[in-house]
Amino acid sequence: MSKLPNSNNDTGAKPTEDRPPSTPRWVKVSGIIVISLVLLFVIMKLTGIGGNHGPGRHTSGVEPAEQIELETPEDQIPSGDD
Repeated sequence: MSKLPNSNNDTGAKPTEDRPPSTPRWVKVSGIIVISLVLLFVIMKLTGIGGNHGPGRHTSGVEPAEQIELETPEDQIPSGDD
């Protein structure tokens, strides 16, 4: 009986030509980080830990501040009626 040319029966290792290349480590780590962040976001939304979001979140609940009117130089000119 003849041996197959690609068989590695002497070392017991399987040939790597039959397997597809493995996923790089940076892809696996990035995927784990993204999944963790999505789960954290979902947990925060379901439990209400994050608080209310929206335009009124950063205001103290009082009415908006009044707009300050600037004086023009014409208002500062003294009148000759003195």
